[in-house]
Amino acid sequence: MDIFKEENNNLADVVLSMDRVTKSNIDSISNQVCKSVLDGNEYAITTYIKAKALEEISSSIQSKIKQYAIDEAEAGGKESVVFGCGVSVKSTANKYDFSSSDEWLILDQQIKDLSEKKKELEKQMVLAMGYSEMTDKDGVIIPPAVIEKHGATTIAIKIPK
Repeated sequence: MDIFKEENNNLADVVLSMDRVTKSNIDSISNQVCKSVLDGNEYAITTYIKAKALEEISSSIQSKIKQYAIDEAEAGGKESVVFGCGVSVKSTANKYDFSSSDEWLILDQQIKDLSEKKKELEKQMVLAMGYSEMTDKDGVIIPPAVIEKHGATTIAIKIPK
């Protein structure tokens, strides 16, 4: 199932024509696409890129029409249902500026300084992993870091402008 295949001049017909949005429907479409890949009908890399493009399209649409959607949702009352989805408008938390307090500024700078020292120590500890013993300029032994979780392999997609 090619998720970008145009049929009747209607792009992504299956995905965009959903009249009831549920996690089950979304999962079903996802499973159909994945099955098509696993059955050898589609290439995994091209389908992955198309899915990434859908993600970017979705994000772009949401950011451009968010305020209009909020306005419509507010006009619909406190809570409503659209395409089977519960819709309500909520406020986010306020953001505060504490820089008018000298005490806060001092504490903030101390935290920044300590964070920088911590980052530097972490770099040294990772470097120490390659040595039997490592010391800093003052002769203090730097213990090697311990791998808590090994990194995973991922794929990066760069969509051109």
